[in-house]
Amino acid sequence: MAIDDPLAGEDAAWLHMDRASNPMVITALLELDGVLSPAALRELLEHRLLRFDRFRERVVEPPVGAGAPTWQRDPGFALAHHVHHHVLATGDEAALRTAIDAVASTVLDRTHPLWQLHVFDRPQRGTIVVARIHHAIADGFALLAVLLALCEGVDGADSSEPPPRGWLATTRAAVSRAARRLTRPAFMLADLGQGARLLTSLARLVLLPPDHRSVLRGPLGPHKRVAWTRPLALAEIKAAGRREHATVNDVVMAALAGGLRRYLLRGGTRVRDVRAMIPVNLRAPGGPVRLGNRFGLVVLALPLEIGAAMPRLRELKRRMDALKRSGEALVGMALLSAMGLAPRGLESLGVRFFSTKASAVLTNVPGPRTPLRLAGHTLVRMLFWVPQSGDLGLGLSIFSYLDTVSIGVMADAGRVPDPERLVADIEDALAELLER
Repeated sequence: MAIDDPLAGEDAAWLHMDRASNPMVITALLELDGVLSPAALRELLEHRLLRFDRFRERVVEPPVGAGAPTWQRDPGFALAHHVHHHVLATGDEAALRTAIDAVASTVLDRTHPLWQLHVFDRPQRGTIVVARIHHAIADGFALLAVLLALCEGVDGADSSEPPPRGWLATTRAAVSRAARRLTRPAFMLADLGQGARLLTSLARLVLLPPDHRSVLRGPLGPHKRVAWTRPLALAEIKAAGRREHATVNDVVMAALAGGLRRYLLRGGTRVRDVRAMIPVNLRAPGGPVRLGNRFGLVVLALPLEIGAAMPRLRELKRRMDALKRSGEALVGMALLSAMGLAPRGLESLGVRFFSTKASAVLTNVPGPRTPLRLAGHTLVRMLFWVPQSGDLGLGLSIFSYLDTVSIGVMADAGRVPDPERLVADIEDALAELLER
């Protein structure tokens, strides 16, 4: 990776979204079936993680505030800045949750590369590794590939030079499009159709009013709270989806909607549909995954107003299918890229524009279906938490590993002070769907 490599527009956008109340950091949990020694961890990082230059590089802003920030090699790089060991007094989930609350509430040090590893040793139990990696380095799909690259027998993400950016990439794409138009008239008609879909999606996003007020929206503080579900049986979720011609994602998101409905009803407030900002992976299937951000954003209204489980699932599937047919994900990526290249004042307006449209971030990253080993130990559990941008105070993360699905909840402590209660509501809503 070249030194003084400028950040792409969408990467710069995520960098500049950082706030003390909302660090733009993706957090992942890896649980091992044994104790990971400091020496084994150091060897693992030096041989597998640090082959990605991004993890040795810090971000440097332009001196006069004009132009793109750049990645530059950190002259004071040391693993000690990034790896932190903790010993928990007890091995229960409550103690672990409290410890992760503390680390998830901190902003990463900009004078060093934007990542941390927190290693938690628990009495009579295996090691927990909590990785915190800034969104400017990569999105969740690419960071999963990085984490998998730490495991034995997995290649993971591509550490080679990134594809061309700027005028060179734009020129190549324009030449390719022009050649296809000249040689294939049918392509011209298809291109016009795609353009119409993109304009329609842009108009919908721009004209979408702010989301309804609820306890999920409001001033944010400096403290985060995390929680997670028990492992949920993937086979049962698939079976429920097949009965309604729905995907696993449809079923789990319907359970999330049902859980949010239960949580808000308990507070005695009127329940209305809640919008979620959903990242959509735009990488081509197959081939190595490169670092950086390559996803778009769509806005989905979760059907909280529907009380019955199965009608809620059917309506959610209908809404998701409509979003998949639209061009909203591409529009969302283009807007993010433009935000990252805009002056900081306009960029802040862009962040507020996105964050007013929704009340939560909801993401789904499919994980490996076969067991993984890290430094000789089996990974028995993996889950992650998505950051929330702007004024959004709730993040919902769906992750599958082996034959289970886990849902991680990260929330502003003032908006959702008891995310473990929300997790219980989500589990109850999913159980209702599976029973039907």
